[in-house]
Amino acid sequence: MKIIGVVLSAGEGTRLKSSLPKFLHKVGGLELISNCIRILKLSGVDKLFFVLGHDADDAQKYIGHYPYVIQKKRKGTADAFLQAVDCLSSQYSDILVIYVDIPLIRPQTIKTIIAEHRKNDADITLATAIIDDPYGYGRVIRDQDKNIACIKEEDILSRDEKKIKEVNVGVYIFKNSPYLKTYLKKISPKGKKKEKYLTEIIPNYYRDRKKICSVVVKDPQEVLGINTRNDLAVVNKIMFLRNAWEHIDRGVTVVSPENTYIELDVKIGRDTIIYPFVYIERGVNIGKKCSIGPCSRIRGGSVLKNEVSVGNFAEIVRSHIGEGTKIRHFSYIGDARVGKNVNIGAGTVTANYDGRNKNKTFIGNNAFIGSNSTIIAPVKIGNNAVVGAGAVVTKGKNVPANSVVVGVPAKLLRRRKNG
Repeated sequence: MKIIGVVLSAGEGTRLKSSLPKFLHKVGGLELISNCIRILKLSGVDKLFFVLGHDADDAQKYIGHYPYVIQKKRKGTADAFLQAVDCLSSQYSDILVIYVDIPLIRPQTIKTIIAEHRKNDADITLATAIIDDPYGYGRVIRDQDKNIACIKEEDILSRDEKKIKEVNVGVYIFKNSPYLKTYLKKISPKGKKKEKYLTEIIPNYYRDRKKICSVVVKDPQEVLGINTRNDLAVVNKIMFLRNAWEHIDRGVTVVSPENTYIELDVKIGRDTIIYPFVYIERGVNIGKKCSIGPCSRIRGGSVLKNEVSVGNFAEIVRSHIGEGTKIRHFSYIGDARVGKNVNIGAGTVTANYDGRNKNKTFIGNNAFIGSNSTIIAPVKIGNNAVVGAGAVVTKGKNVPANSVVVGVPAKLLRRRKNG
């Protein structure tokens, strides 16, 4: 039994008031569309398929080799899904449908929904949740026997129906049956926007006594969607806090989880301490027993080996920092490869950008860089070298191993006899 995941990402996101397509807004440092791919891959879905809108060119850069269809006219989620179904192979026994803008749903939750769908041999299985403030969500309407009869969107709810707290999450699994396409074609436009809602397929299944099952998502935060900038801020706050606690569970000390910002896809070793107001970007790899912050930023492409210390208000970007190295406060280390047991004094800057290109700095093992030094890349500083406080090492003027340089521009003062 194979399952394919269909990602509905054709919405314009007008309420975000942005020129950026909705699916490219970031949560936890990852675009919504990329995060959806991450979640579904971790959920064990066999294949992915995308429904894109007028910003399809932007989306193609992120979905890579995955197939897609373009919904040229905004006719609603049912029309979007129908276009996808027309393209799907019968080799898939089930079709999982997910909206691109629910980034907090966990892969384990989707695994549970898939397992329940298969165990019950259901025609439809949908995720629901019980939330205190259901405004804006489609409500789950059940009959007297507690069977799901329909789902109604906010703009077509009666006064009593608006009091219902069980909501539609936006994750469905459909059996890939011949009648799926038939039911989709029967859906008529509804609501103020005159769109065909995918939720309108439920009454058709209900009337024909098809098997409709549901899985209640226990954590209401998982179902939060993104329609406005306020939603985006709330979801990001939850994601950052979740990420911090996940690292804590793995043996990292995060002094203030509420004031620490760790993006997705970050690795941090045990017994590392993260102080408040640190921001760590996607793809960063930090070793064991490190000390970061407070108020530091570790940007993408950076690797910090074991026992590295980064002081307050320091920034590291696209750099490899060797074991036992200390980077003091107010320093900027960009596009650098720093060896083991190096001391980077307070206020040191690797000037990596010459107005046209980003250039590399290489600093050898056991080097000592004095406070307020400026190192203009491209340049190499050898093992055991010393750069005096306030010195400016100009580009191409490599500092030999075991030498001491001082001044502006930096010049050789002496050789170190014992390293």
